[in-house]
Amino acid sequence: SGNKFTLDGQWGFLSEFHSKLPPVAQWNFKGVKRAWTSAGRPFEQAGFDTIIVNPSMEAPTSVQGVDLLLLPEGTIPSGVQVVPGPVGVGAASDDAGTAALLSDLLDAASGSGVPLLAGGYAAPEETGEAANAALLFTPGGGIDVVHRKRHLVPGIEAGFPGVGRLMAFLGWTPRRGGWLGPGRAPGTFLLEGRRLGVLICYESAFPAAARIPATLGAEAFVSLTHEGWFGDGLLGAIPREQHIAHLRLRAVESRSGILRSAADGEAVLVDPRGRVTARGAEEGDLWLTGTLEGVAGLSFHARVGHHTGGVLLLLVLALAGTAAAGGVGLRGRG
Repeated sequence: SGNKFTLDGQWGFLSEFHSKLPPVAQWNFKGVKRAWTSAGRPFEQAGFDTIIVNPSMEAPTSVQGVDLLLLPEGTIPSGVQVVPGPVGVGAASDDAGTAALLSDLLDAASGSGVPLLAGGYAAPEETGEAANAALLFTPGGGIDVVHRKRHLVPGIEAGFPGVGRLMAFLGWTPRRGGWLGPGRAPGTFLLEGRRLGVLICYESAFPAAARIPATLGAEAFVSLTHEGWFGDGLLGAIPREQHIAHLRLRAVESRSGILRSAADGEAVLVDPRGRVTARGAEEGDLWLTGTLEGVAGLSFHARVGHHTGGVLLLLVLALAGTAAAGGVGLRGRG
């Protein structure tokens, strides 16, 4: 119609916003101009004329042949700590909006008959802090925590490495409250007889995050992430593409396909050769569908690990030495 609009969003629910004033801009849609930046000017100067609150969760209209529904990191707000259980869920919140979201996720799984994996926050285990986690909603009405994020973002999810020890050395009390706790081991789960590994956010930047699950039998991976903090423009486009490049490297190293769901980013499907075979922006649909491929057996990198570079260097040096020795011998016979 020729009209233009701008948009910004904040995570949460209507019943929470009264205690979260003034609002902050936490996400937007890629390609849609932002209306307002929290740090730039007051909210009353943003000029919003429409507010949309808490749309319900809907599964794809057709799930024939689909084995898993995948939603991004942070689908469930950070203030909620989900407790796994065989039927229903418990949460460290009595917020009506949160309860409705959890109910929607369970309904999407049970109504479609397809497991749904979504990002959320798991309650602490025996001791320690809550975790950024991948939560599996089963068609039977249960929730399993299949992976707790191991590599936390310094300064956002956890303290900076070494700062706590330095503070303790200086006699100061290190901050503990508010930080998330790292997972103790990489998580995998079974789906239709195949074992899948899980990567959350920038865990894709760490080779071991994919290599170790591969050694535990993971044939392919799913990735849940949130890219809203990258921002827009060139400075935002570069890290977004780098994020996908990390996935491509992990796919090649493990010879495993990877399916990614991203908030404020593209859904991406990568094959075991590291080729991006589908992207959400190109498909133009709310749900990106595709076949997640895997190769049986361990790749060379999964077997050797971080020694891969050293082994290849020694191999090159050995080949170079053999070639040089062969060249000298030929000249001698001439």
